[in-house]
Amino acid sequence: MRSAALSAAQLSHYLPMVLALLFSLSARSQTLQIASDQASEKAFVSSLVELASARDASQIELTNASTALVFKRAATGEVDLGGTARPARSDDRQERQVDMFPIVWDALVVVVHPSNPIVNIQLQQLADIYQGQLTRWDQMGGESVAIEILAHESALNGIAYNLADLVLREPGSLGHATQRLASTEQIIAAVEANPQALAVVNYSAARKRRLKLLLLEGVAPAISNIRSGDYLLYFPMYLAVRSDSANRRGIREFLRQATHSSNRRILRRNGVLPYAEGMGLASRQVERARLLNGLKTRQ
Repeated sequence: MRSAALSAAQLSHYLPMVLALLFSLSARSQTLQIASDQASEKAFVSSLVELASARDASQIELTNASTALVFKRAATGEVDLGGTARPARSDDRQERQVDMFPIVWDALVVVVHPSNPIVNIQLQQLADIYQGQLTRWDQMGGESVAIEILAHESALNGIAYNLADLVLREPGSLGHATQRLASTEQIIAAVEANPQALAVVNYSAARKRRLKLLLLEGVAPAISNIRSGDYLLYFPMYLAVRSDSANRRGIREFLRQATHSSNRRILRRNGVLPYAEGMGLASRQVERARLLNGLKTRQ
């Protein structure tokens, strides 16, 4: 009867393969899977991944996806963490399955071509533009040409969602637009090339591009004004995670580093405000809500 035990020769043959398999499985189980939409990836996620990888050689895989797909992957457990530029929708059963951890503050900014003479825009003017009531630059003191409105093609995009929520007062609305594009990067590039264009993007993406960032109600989009709440169109960006994720240890460590005070300087360098540094914004919510609720919705 053949013995079930392996000989020394057999052990020496198979052991390297067994160890390699065990190492592969171990590495795979420790790999943190992160998906992020474009806005949050550039604002904070990619920087946090670089920091985590450099400090403790963490195994992290970062992929880019639409905001809606990020929520789907986080909710189904396909990824451990999802970086998003908007909160989960309370009326969506799948998105309700994730917990939201705010990491930074960013802001919506109105951008135009550098040659545009307009320097300031009122909230009501912005709402009127996206509702199709204000259609020409000369209605705002500019040239006698049409406003070409560039917008995201999906209402579930994080930036489009915040625009609809804060300015249009119609969550899920896409508003009126001359052209719809797939990404913020495409929108920014189109505004840079078009003297008649106007778009709303996020501050961290727009601040170093060949664009004019308009004052809003006379207040410049800047980190200091976002922190104080004087610039009204601020919003948080998040990491989304299922509470029952199998990689809880890796998630906890990444969240700990994401919110650690030692990383705040790097986040500010990206043009966003660390969430803990904007806690005073809570006291401005009532005032901001009054101003935003006062916007007239015109059909």
